[in-house]
Amino acid sequence: MLAGVVTWFSGCCRRLALVASMLTSDRRVQASTAGVAVAQNNLVGRLAEAFARYDANRQVAANYRDKILPNTVQAYRATA
Repeated sequence: MLAGVVTWFSGCCRRLALVASMLTSDRRVQASTAGVAVAQNNLVGRLAEAFARYDANRQVAANYRDKILPNTVQAYRATA
């Protein structure tokens, strides 16, 4: 009788250990998935900032090309 109880208890312990291991693995997967989302949001934010800087500098360059340089050339020619 006691041997049967010990065997049953041992089997329960192994099942509980397996369930605990599966839950731990599941938590690790969830944490990794959350980490991927955080990294993705970080990269998207950095890309948006970089694009905003690019666009602002592109507009500055266009302003120099279209307005400032032609006016500078015209002023130089008028004084030469």
